Amino acid sequence: MKRHMKNIQVIFVALLLCCGIALEAQTITGSVNGTVTDPTGAVIPNAKVAATNTDTGVVTATTTNNDGIYNIRFLQIGNYKVKIEASGFAVAEFGPFVLETDQNAKVDAKLVLSGQVQNVSVAAELVPILNTENPTIATTLDSRAIENIPLVGRNLTAITMFLPGSVSTQPNSFVSNAAVSGPLSGNNMSGQASGASVSVNGNRQQANQYLLDGMNVNQTLDDTQGYVPNVDAIAQVQVISANASAEYGNVNGGDILYQTKSGTNNWHGSMFYFVNNYNLDANSWKNKFTSVAKNSYTRNLFGGTFGGPILKEKLFFFGDYQGGRFHSGGTSTASVYTQKMRNGDFSASAIFPNCKPNETSCLERTYIVSERCPVHHHNFGQRVERDGTEHLNLDEERVLRSAQPHRRQGLVV
Repeated sequence: MKRHMKNIQVIFVALLLCCGIALEAQTITGSVNGTVTDPTGAVIPNAKVAATNTDTGVVTATTTNNDGIYNIRFLQIGNYKVKIEASGFAVAEFGPFVLETDQNAKVDAKLVLSGQVQNVSVAAELVPILNTENPTIATTLDSRAIENIPLVGRNLTAITMFLPGSVSTQPNSFVSNAAVSGPLSGNNMSGQASGASVSVNGNRQQANQYLLDGMNVNQTLDDTQGYVPNVDAIAQVQVISANASAEYGNVNGGDILYQTKSGTNNWHGSMFYFVNNYNLDANSWKNKFTSVAKNSYTRNLFGGTFGGPILKEKLFFFGDYQGGRFHSGGTSTASVYTQKMRNGDFSASAIFPNCKPNETSCLERTYIVSERCPVHHHNFGQRVERDGTEHLNLDEERVLRSAQPHRRQGLVV
């Protein structure tokens, strides 16, 4: 029995190690490192270093090695302060500063003797902290920058258009309903792609990789973005445009990293409701000139976020919801069967020039053509079954007024 328990323990530890390796595939954290020296430049070993998340109060501590170097890894992104203490030296504090995704923030400290001062505090924000650890070229936008960028339709992917090296051949696609109903649908009721994506450094749109909290959210169908997160739920967006590390492999274009917000020691929440209604819009010049009424269109986007502590400075939660209701309508032109065709006479048809009225083979072929040639998204066509039954009676050329049905879908993170 003891032998079996030991084997189970070994297997459990192996699984944990494998999971740990898998979790490091895409980095969603940051790190702080640096060197601690005295006024003469000599290194200080065994100095106490603590990085504190100012939002959650979580403290991560370490000590410097014999070379005076410290490294605090796997820190959740957010606002941090660094505190350094050593015997005989004054306490030094740095920050607050923003720690970004996959960032190695270098904070070096030159401590002064405790007899000269009691505490040294660098209160100004350490911005920008230069990346001297790797050659990655990336642009990071925090929640404040995201909130101040106008996003029509709340399509978060649109912010990638404003970054160096990013180009979109269909910029109008970002104002579609793709943020709510999914990138494949957009404004196209038939499910065609909306094209709401960008090309980074001249690469194809399918060459980008979208990661949400380290998880790939690309579609398997066409390798474009398969999920657009709620704007209010995102803490940082980072776009790696060149020299990405090996963990972001298999990508020729850009790596777009979304990081969701976290709960803090305080209760926080938000609500939003955006309205688009054709009654509030002016008619186009073309419609006015041709005496055409405005097309019916409404779009309502609503949702909210909420987060807070479960155990202060230990355990937190955060959740969000976004939903949408939209409706659109307009005019479209459809080609339908003539009266002779509805009677089974296809003698004037370019498809069946020798087809005679009431011929069985003619009716069979008519059925196949009408089934395989739907008009737009509405199958407005005369279907003549083998028994000659008529299913739809329309004029040859008729302008049809159609209203697309309501679509309802909510996104939950």
